[in-house]
Amino acid sequence: MTSTPPGAMTVGPHGARVAAAMTREVHTLQVHEPMDRLKAVFDRDEVAVVVDGDQLVGLITPVDLINHLRRTAQ
Repeated sequence: MTSTPPGAMTVGPHGARVAAAMTREVHTLQVHEPMDRLKAVFDRDEVAVVVDGDQLVGLITPVDLINHLRRTAQ
């Protein structure tokens, strides 16, 4: 078994750290909010971060929404 140096998992293929690409200002949607609230999130080119109270429950991307709508329309 090989050992991984500390911090190696956070370095991308070009030497950049994951933190360089992340967004610090996160907008959340509560699980009970209507789906039409997703439009504003996607218009800002963001991923919807879904919470129940203060507990993270998931993420929704535009592709996730398209797949959901496609499945429920069948």
